Amino acid sequence: MVQWIKELKDALESVGSSLPVAGGGFFGALLSLRFLSPEASVLFRFTMLFGGVAAAVLLVPLVVSTLEIQGVNVMAGIAFIVGLYGMSIISEGNALIKSGALRDLVLGRIKRKGEDE
Repeated sequence: MVQWIKELKDALESVGSSLPVAGGGFFGALLSLRFLSPEASVLFRFTMLFGGVAAAVLLVPLVVSTLEIQGVNVMAGIAFIVGLYGMSIISEGNALIKSGALRDLVLGRIKRKGEDE
């Protein structure tokens, strides 16, 4: 096995992940780039790609252990979905935070909860 692949495999296993999970996340994130606006910079696209892979590598083991899912193919499929949609969700969340809409939503909930008591 090529040395850098072995090192990558070891690094992924140290966080509870695997090469198929990273691959699924990569291809999901790669596909998600297709849906970005044409004005998106190369740096933004690279960040989205890296973020999609990172989200898959770090979140799939959590999802798999929580739902007690087994099988490399299923894990790779979940990783693809996380890579595909993960960055979209994070991007929308970031937009909510920047616009102040999330703050207004949270404060509205707190006020309503206080009125109910």
